[in-house]
Amino acid sequence: METNEIKNSIFDIFHKYRGYFLATGFSLVMSIVFAFVLNIFVPLTIVILFAILIIPILSLMIINLSQARAGKPLSLKDFYKGYKLTLLPGLHGSFRVIRATLYSILIYIGTFLIVYLVTSIFTNVVDQEFIQSLQQATSIENQYKMIMDYYETPAAQPYLQMYSIFSLVSFGVGEFFFIHFTLKSVPIFYLQSNMACSKKDAIFLFNQVYPKTKKTSRQLIGKVCGFYYLLFPLGYFLGVALGYFVLGNILYGFLFGLFFSLLFSMPMLPLYLICQDYLFVLYMPLYKMFAKPLYEAALKNLDQDERVSEEQKTVIRQFYETQLKEIEELEKVQIITQQEPEEIAKLKQKEKEDEEKKNNDK
Repeated sequence: METNEIKNSIFDIFHKYRGYFLATGFSLVMSIVFAFVLNIFVPLTIVILFAILIIPILSLMIINLSQARAGKPLSLKDFYKGYKLTLLPGLHGSFRVIRATLYSILIYIGTFLIVYLVTSIFTNVVDQEFIQSLQQATSIENQYKMIMDYYETPAAQPYLQMYSIFSLVSFGVGEFFFIHFTLKSVPIFYLQSNMACSKKDAIFLFNQVYPKTKKTSRQLIGKVCGFYYLLFPLGYFLGVALGYFVLGNILYGFLFGLFFSLLFSMPMLPLYLICQDYLFVLYMPLYKMFAKPLYEAALKNLDQDERVSEEQKTVIRQFYETQLKEIEELEKVQIITQQEPEEIAKLKQKEKEDEEKKNNDK
């Protein structure tokens, strides 16, 4: 299936379940905004809410989408049925939220410094008279008092407004990249939940496959979700304008910027997840080929694992043996056709689609 055909298929799915996707996407947006607002009054609650509310909702969107691929219709009534599964320690870390947070904080700081330095070329970014008087203070206590008093003076207001704008711009850039880094890890969630591997192994497989498939992946995601790069900044700047410039409060600027940026770009999330679902199915054979040593090692160590019952070992062993047989067939195809693994993955997917089409015609 060509990229344009996949794109049309993705939009067909989106339009078929438009109400479902918008409702679940809106619940995710409101959960994030609620977490930020509550964190203002009760610090660190955002960490708890990310763990028990935000990540589970995103995970459920993916799980239910995978079930829809298998023929189960999407229903809001059944959306939360897999909630307990999303709390499993292994799956819970698939999105690498801590990593995304650290990166976005560094990007926030870097953006602030860049904006500060660029602005300093054209205008003063500090009150030189106040800095000189501050240097003449005899103690830290006096400096602190001078700073507090200075905040209330008319001379400080232009600088406070300038730094507020620096912070708002930096927060928007940091938020953008937090979303980018978090959603980039969606394939890791697919790998853990579909191929029964650890987070470490899933990251290994992703790092092996992504460089070989990123051109196709970026083309598809760009065609389907390209409006995100317009909708996100538009929503953010409208929210900042309303919260900070109209209502006159920097806190409102942050919150309204967050809310409107997520709200405006929210329709892109289900489209992105459908893209990732298609890409995972497309490159499943490629993932399996790279997973061969992992399956072999797991099968070898299975009998020594005393935590697993004999009945469970039989089921797990059958799973690994089935996967290894499929990988062996893929390797035979590679030897015969002399094709790259990613081309074989596309070929296998096309064969599967042709077979499904033939069955539907019957």
